[in-house]
Amino acid sequence: MKPRKLILIIADLILLAVLIINLIISSKSSIKNFEIKEDINSILITKADGEISLTKNGEDWFVGNENLPAENYSVENLVEAVSSIKVLDKVASLSEYTKETYEFTDNNSITVLVKNNDKVLRKIVLGKKSTVYSQTFITLDDKNDIYLSTGSLRSKFEITENDLIKAEPEPEQQPEASSEADNSIEDSLEEPSIEL
Repeated sequence: MKPRKLILIIADLILLAVLIINLIISSKSSIKNFEIKEDINSILITKADGEISLTKNGEDWFVGNENLPAENYSVENLVEAVSSIKVLDKVASLSEYTKETYEFTDNNSITVLVKNNDKVLRKIVLGKKSTVYSQTFITLDDKNDIYLSTGSLRSKFEITENDLIKAEPEPEQQPEASSEADNSIEDSLEEPSIEL
């Protein structure tokens, strides 16, 4: 084989290797997934207008100190949201400036404390929604990193106790009997008249 062909083949192999390495590096995603593997039986949501506590007893969820029955599917949606949080990237670190910028101030943020009995599994502080409303700026577990999360977390926790309390079923109304049916029953009960 001529030296020139050998040099071209080696150059092609080097270019191919560089291309493969670039593809591998660019395919690595910056998406991180923060998961909770343990059972969640308590959620405390703290907002500027108050707190909402949710506790699980057996298979059922209850709201507030009065232990009012909760709509289980509504609470399970919240449990699912905090059990697996996907973040696109770290966008900043907490500081006085970024607290204002990303709305991590006391009157704007929502704090979600997730527990198994007395063990804290996760603390999420929700800042403002991004310009894409299906994303929220968050911090996790009292760390200073501000992440951009997917899945409109903020919207899910902008709720009230009434949104979670199980609605009482409407009492069933008895259908009114028709007046014709009433009259025919009354007629049949009357004693027959006998003429003398």
